Amino acid sequence: MGANKHGTIKINAFETTIKWFVGDFKDFIKKYKLEDWELKESIGLTLVCRRYYIIYSDGTDNNNTIPHEAIHAIARMAEHRGILFDITNHEMIAYLVGYISGIILNKVK
Repeated sequence: MGANKHGTIKINAFETTIKWFVGDFKDFIKKYKLEDWELKESIGLTLVCRRYYIIYSDGTDNNNTIPHEAIHAIARMAEHRGILFDITNHEMIAYLVGYISGIILNKVK
C-alpha cells in the first residue's frame, strides 16, 4: 500500500456521512484527533461519531476489511434510525455494503 488515502461518502437516504481512511494507524489517529484513545493499533475498525461514521482499514486486506467495517457502519446507521437490521431488509444492507465498499476500494486501487 502506498500513501494514506481517505475520503467522504454521503449516504443521502440516511442523511449521514461516512468518512474513511486507509493507511497507517498512527496517521489515522492524528487525522481524527484520537491521541488519547487506548487502542494503539488495528487492522480495521468503525467508529460512530455524532454526525458521521468512520471506517478504517490498515490496507493489508482491504477486500475483506472494508466490507466488514461497512456492515458495522450500516448496522449502526439503521439502529440509530430505528430500522430493524434483519432478514426483512437484506437488499438494503447488500446494496449499501456494495456501494460503500465499491467507492472506497476504487479510490485505493
